Amino acid sequence: MSRRNENRQRFSERPSMYKLLDIYRFFCLKIKYCIGTDCFRIENNLRNGEAVVTNDKCCTIVPYFKIQNGKLEAFKDLCEKFIEKTCKEPKCLYYGFSFDGNQAHCREGYEDAEGLLAHLENVGSLLEEALKIADITRIEIHSTEEELAKLREPLADLKPQFFTMMEYGFRR
Repeated sequence: MSRRNENRQRFSERPSMYKLLDIYRFFCLKIKYCIGTDCFRIENNLRNGEAVVTNDKCCTIVPYFKIQNGKLEAFKDLCEKFIEKTCKEPKCLYYGFSFDGNQAHCREGYEDAEGLLAHLENVGSLLEEALKIADITRIEIHSTEEELAKLREPLADLKPQFFTMMEYGFRR
């Protein structure tokens, strides 16, 4: 029986949780040269039900807007321009708008603090235009303390609430 078939048979004979761990171990061995000892630590933490240490520096900015009456379509037109400019940013992980009546939210994330600051510079003139027809009612910044430290001073005028991510979690 080939090694591949042995692995398939072994995976199919175990309960689902163990299947996932076996699959994870199998792939971990295959890529161990890339991630070194992190594989062993992650595997042991998963087996023991513990959180996994990450090196995720993702910065999320969470602005909420209240759009003036009669200006919703104008704001949505600006959203298209925001998206057009933002999609060219290399450190943008995701970006998009959602609406509830005359309230809007921009869901956006960047690889790190530098990516977030580059975005704000890129869309600065559009943001000024948007703020003529909408108010920011709340703004949050989420990241690690290391990345937040790079953002506190440059973003102070926006008066955001800063949320510090724990060092444990996961990101796919």
